[in-house]
Amino acid sequence: MPRTTSFIDRCSFRGGGPNEQKADTVGIVVNKGQALIQHCQFHQFNKGGVISDLEYDAVFVFRDNALVSCSLVGLYVQGVNSNPIILHNVFMVNKSPGIIINSYVDAFIALNEM
Repeated sequence: MPRTTSFIDRCSFRGGGPNEQKADTVGIVVNKGQALIQHCQFHQFNKGGVISDLEYDAVFVFRDNALVSCSLVGLYVQGVNSNPIILHNVFMVNKSPGIIINSYVDAFIALNEM
């Protein structure tokens, strides 16, 4: 089965406004696909800014993004023997870990600010 590939660039995702309840959702979910997510902003999500479930040889690059005020997690990555690249991101004012990497993920993580 062919795998989907998403290129997401210069987008802003907001879970809830200042006068609203935070959305009980996620900004982006990558489910068994490939993704390049760059220059985006993720604000005020209860579940997380980005959640990814990767396959063995899937390409996942997450670079130059800002994740602000996420309650559960900023970025969550899982997928046995996957090799995500997480580079030059800013995680701030979060109530939980900025990045959670599940077991058996071989991630390259560098130059992030928390």
